[in-house]
Amino acid sequence: MSQKAQEIRVSQILEVLEGEYRLAEETGDSPISRTIQSMVVDPVNDGLTKILEEITLEDLAKDYLRHQKGEELMYYI
Repeated sequence: MSQKAQEIRVSQILEVLEGEYRLAEETGDSPISRTIQSMVVDPVNDGLTKILEEITLEDLAKDYLRHQKGEELMYYI
């Protein structure tokens, strides 16, 4: 990837490493299949995509460093 860390979305990383990350669409045309698609699959996929497209590689790196710094300050007695 030739983009800056703030331009790379987690969704892009997952697609490159894992392929499709969304739930598969229902294949049947029955009422239950259409219901599951509209009430479960579509909302889950929409929400997941929204979250993964909002988080960048830079966000992950900054949060990792914040957590790593916090661990260095802990002392166990």
